[in-house]
Amino acid sequence: MAKAKKRDPHPAEELAKLEAALAKGALGRAYVFRGEERYFRERATDLVVRRATERGLDMCRHDVLDPEFDLARLLDDLVAGALFATARCVVIQRADSLIKKGARKFAPGVIAAIQARLSSDDEGVLVLTADNLRADHVLVKAVAAAEGTGMVCRRLWDTPPPWAPDPRRAELVL
Repeated sequence: MAKAKKRDPHPAEELAKLEAALAKGALGRAYVFRGEERYFRERATDLVVRRATERGLDMCRHDVLDPEFDLARLLDDLVAGALFATARCVVIQRADSLIKKGARKFAPGVIAAIQARLSSDDEGVLVLTADNLRADHVLVKAVAAAEGTGMVCRRLWDTPPPWAPDPRRAELVL
């Protein structure tokens, strides 16, 4: 008998768990926020960035699809130490364009730099967001191995489930 596929939890529940963990003062080493719901990815990123700012970390934000994105600066932020703070928080938004084979801007050096950062003794924080990144990707596994936090921001149902056709049951309505 085939094992039933585990359903990803509702992104709002995952966001509430993350918010509670950060409110207790726990700032993890790495975070991966992946999935199609951009709203939840950005909210989760904002929560981590706010907590890192409160801790006085040097902020380095990179959006891979921004026309002014600079790969050399990203690599420098990943491998170098913080200049004006004790540690650095590096945020890479829409990272799937860099770390997925076959992507338009695929840069295998970024994968190696992120793995090196995760295995180092650096006290900083790394945040990766991606629209389309599989759970078995090498960096998702590396973040989990570094005791980081992963959150799936799956697409919300825009129609009710077939077993409960009440339109008020659609996740977007809730």
